[in-house]
Amino acid sequence: MKRNSPRAKFVFVLFVAGLMCYSGWTLVEHRRSMRPIVVGELANRLRLAELEGQLADARKEIDGKTEIERQTASAREDLLRWSNGKVPVGPSKVWFPVWLKERLESIGITESQIRLNTEIPEPGLSGFKRSFWNVNLPAQAGLSDIPKLLLALQDIQEREPLIKILDCTLHPGPEGLHSLTGTFNVEAIVED
Repeated sequence: MKRNSPRAKFVFVLFVAGLMCYSGWTLVEHRRSMRPIVVGELANRLRLAELEGQLADARKEIDGKTEIERQTASAREDLLRWSNGKVPVGPSKVWFPVWLKERLESIGITESQIRLNTEIPEPGLSGFKRSFWNVNLPAQAGLSDIPKLLLALQDIQEREPLIKILDCTLHPGPEGLHSLTGTFNVEAIVED
């Protein structure tokens, strides 16, 4: 067979046409098999973009909460100050009895014995502790009006949010109702 014969040319054209058909079919099959992968990749990219948006929103929320926590800590520190603005200096074992005696004297109770029962660290508030005090009121003339005393104790508690009167017991003294005697317990949050 000659090299440039019409039959050789026909066989060559037929071979090239078959090769092109095979290549075209292979391309179509490749694209069809790649379609789920491409669709999955697009879905993953969309989901990733959505998650990145959610992550950015979460970061903004976390930053906002950090600011709120900072403001809360600042407000808590402001709250944990005595209302008269004068935070006594030194250990509470020294200044608290004097402070409470002054408050009791202002309502007419001249004699009182104030004793520290216990102190424990205040959970979640470093630098502060919770202290418990027992106040004994011996019989005296200024202790004869029970409603006035109870209202005065309530007033002390309302003026100082760090003070809580836990209980109060009053009973007649040696001279009857004109000289009452009693005790009450106080809880106070004080700086360490």
